[in-house]
Amino acid sequence: MYAPKIFGVELRSYLVTDHQVITRDPYLNKVVFYTNVSLPWKSGKVVVSGSPDGTKPANIGWELQIYNSKSSSKSFRFNNSGDKYVCLHKDMPPLDITHLFSEGDNSFLIRFYRPCNNSFSSLDIGPVYLVHFDDYEISDEPFLDLPWDYEADNMRFEEVALRMSSYFDHEYPLLSTNLREPDEFSDYVVPFDNRIDSNKFYSSHDGYDWARSAGAILDDPVLAAAPGWATYHTNKYIGNAIYIDHDNGYQTRYYHLLDKNLFTKSSSKKWIDDRQKIGEVGFSGNVRPFGSKGAHIHFMIIKDKDGNGSFDDNIPDGILDPFGWQGSGEDPWRSYSFTLNGKEQTGIRSTYLWKKSLKDGSSTLTSDGGTISNSGSNTTFEFPFQVVSHDAIFDSVTRPPVSKPIISGIVEEALASVGNTVTAIVRDGFDNLITSFTKKFTLIFSFEDTDIKRFDPNSLSIYSSSNGMEWHKEETQIDLQKGKASAKINHLTDFALMGERLDSIAPITTVDISGTQNGGYYSTPITLALHTTDEPTAQSLGVLYTGYQINDDPWSTYSDELLLSAEKEYVLEYYSEDGDGNVEKVQQLSFTIDFNPKTPTVTQTPTYTIAPTTTPTALPTPTQTPTQTLTTPPTSTSTPVPIADISPPNVIQPISPISTASPSISLSPSVSIADNDGEVKSVFAAESENDQITDSNSNAHSNILRNLFMIVIVLTTAIILIWYRVGKKNHFWD
Repeated sequence: MYAPKIFGVELRSYLVTDHQVITRDPYLNKVVFYTNVSLPWKSGKVVVSGSPDGTKPANIGWELQIYNSKSSSKSFRFNNSGDKYVCLHKDMPPLDITHLFSEGDNSFLIRFYRPCNNSFSSLDIGPVYLVHFDDYEISDEPFLDLPWDYEADNMRFEEVALRMSSYFDHEYPLLSTNLREPDEFSDYVVPFDNRIDSNKFYSSHDGYDWARSAGAILDDPVLAAAPGWATYHTNKYIGNAIYIDHDNGYQTRYYHLLDKNLFTKSSSKKWIDDRQKIGEVGFSGNVRPFGSKGAHIHFMIIKDKDGNGSFDDNIPDGILDPFGWQGSGEDPWRSYSFTLNGKEQTGIRSTYLWKKSLKDGSSTLTSDGGTISNSGSNTTFEFPFQVVSHDAIFDSVTRPPVSKPIISGIVEEALASVGNTVTAIVRDGFDNLITSFTKKFTLIFSFEDTDIKRFDPNSLSIYSSSNGMEWHKEETQIDLQKGKASAKINHLTDFALMGERLDSIAPITTVDISGTQNGGYYSTPITLALHTTDEPTAQSLGVLYTGYQINDDPWSTYSDELLLSAEKEYVLEYYSEDGDGNVEKVQQLSFTIDFNPKTPTVTQTPTYTIAPTTTPTALPTPTQTPTQTLTTPPTSTSTPVPIADISPPNVIQPISPISTASPSISLSPSVSIADNDGEVKSVFAAESENDQITDSNSNAHSNILRNLFMIVIVLTTAIILIWYRVGKKNHFWD
């Protein structure tokens, strides 16, 4: 077996010729044999084969030409020797001729040639078949359009369709289930073209996300991709969502809409026309990044696989990619088996369901050269005579724009592509790439003034990449008057027209707070005002929007001052985006509103009262009143922090005589210190947790001991004198 059997819905074979021996006297003509074959086509691969199952080589003699009678530009010629003047009789492997077909009825003139000048009188050929692996189903009739008004921006379908920010993962599109993909597959996506890329977002995704880069901007209308019955749905993941049952076995879903101007907020069905507004681009539900910064359209499509009228029971096995499967090999999602809710299930085949074409395509590149264009990337390839020695197949595919590419190992922050990029390859009919060319050819990028107005025109150049990541600058000619950039090249790979953006600087947002600040608190209601500047001013397109979030409230678009009056702690997050797509990092500010904030203080007032004998004696009465006050001077930081200012003054009052009948001592310490939890504890409790005592407290302690000692001496002396006088009067010593 020379070629793998291709999985198709239905295998259709058309006989070109049975085995036959063609003779002519005295020798064969240049056209040894010819015939016509007609067949309808909508999709699926078509090959020339020696067997009706499309797997065996075909006996074509020396040379075969297949010519589409309805399109003179669609023909392909294959010579077994590779030299159009040499006759080599051998079997030809199954030859892919899908690129020669157009949708509808096709009629082909098939010729068997004698390319050499040798005189041959006979040739055996056949059997030869055209084999169609027809994967078209009636339910697969394209019916969708993109869910936003890209034409209002003067854009074409093929220009914006591939500017998605998240892709459908053909390996494990399990996002809407509790199933998990294996960890080893979680770092990359398998997109519809099978170009695996870890930079594409994001693994397990079950639909497409379109955002600002595609023209789907916050608050923009979201349109019905096709007519049908609309219903409203919501939860914390999808936010505000509209589902549309299109009455053809398919349902489309639109997530994360804003909570305003919705077509319906009812779960009851309501008819919606094609391209009618269903809501606005938003960020409700679970979006990445969070808030208005993550505004986008999440679009997904589900097939009622079991035909029971419900779509919920076909998640995920009925979720498919509206771009179909355009990669080499078999779609992994189609054959993936899994168990969900105790039921064995498999994935589903994806088919192209957009009404408009991406206008990518394959063309025959002959030795005569020619001009081939790619509409989605606005590129033209001009091939000279003898750029190839025999017929080959030229493929061009539109790719999304690139930004911040890697050049010589360095990420160029200001560099970006002007529109889409393109991938181009040349192959033979057996999927072998042709990588070397004897002559250089010309690649042209066309652009309008509006395309490059946000770029420095002196920085424009064509770049190429062999892997879509590392880029190399090509020698480029720029014609601003004609709107063309061209380069002479001899290789085919990924290409982009890039330039330095005039504005690659994110805007800066600042916050003004109006209110009475008392230390680390605001003791009155406050007004918040967000101000944004976008540099450089001369080239700026201005601020597109400013988003903000307060505590756990939903993200909102800032439009006017905010009044806050509730007493509590607040966390304000905010950022801005400008017209060039530069997005500021999310900033954060914390503050508290408290109309009666506690002011922790330290107060120590020891008091001493001494009552000597009936004889008045002047005694000192020291009074020490240190006071600790916590103050919060205003700072420029986003989170004011109280700063302790400890300044205990020592005040010694003058000595005053006190006459009392009996001595008494009264000690009344009163000290208050705030701990780390904001509670107020006595000085003793505070000291039990702090080994360090302030100098003022140490001095007070020494004074107390000294005064007590003096009191004891005075009292002892008084007692001795009294005892002596009483004893003498009563003649105790006589």
